[in-house]
Amino acid sequence: MEGLSISAMSVGRRASSSHGSALNRNNSLRASRQSEMSKYKLAEGCYITEDNNAIEGKCPEPTKMYRPKEWSPEVEDAFRIQQTGWRDINDYKAKYGEPERWENGFVRCTRVKANGYYTYWRSTRECEDKYLNKVKVFEYK
Repeated sequence: MEGLSISAMSVGRRASSSHGSALNRNNSLRASRQSEMSKYKLAEGCYITEDNNAIEGKCPEPTKMYRPKEWSPEVEDAFRIQQTGWRDINDYKAKYGEPERWENGFVRCTRVKANGYYTYWRSTRECEDKYLNKVKVFEYK
C-alpha cells in the first residue's frame, strides 16, 4: 500500500512539472499577444491600455456639461449609459462600439463598466422626471 502511494505521488510530480513548463510557455505566448493587442482606440490619437487602464495620447474632452430640465431621447440615452458607469455614449463606444438599440432608437443593451456584465433596458422610457437631476449631458467642440 505504501509503495503504491509513493509511486502515485512521484508520477503526479513528474506530470505536473512537465505540464507546468507547457503552461509557462502558453502563458508567455498569451502575454506577448495581449501586449500587442492591449490598446483600445478611444479617439484620434487616444488609447487606453488593458493592463492598467491608463489613457495615452490626447483625448477630446467635453467642453460643456449641463443637467437637462426635461426629458428627450438624448437624455434617455445618457441616462441608460450613465447608469452602467460610463460618462457618455462616446466613452461607451470607445470600448464596446455602438450599443444595441430598439426599433424606436432607445438603447437596448449596455455593458457595465466595472465588470462587463450586460444590462438590458425596456423599449419604453426608463428615465422618469425624478431622475433628470442625475443625468449629465456633455457637449463637444
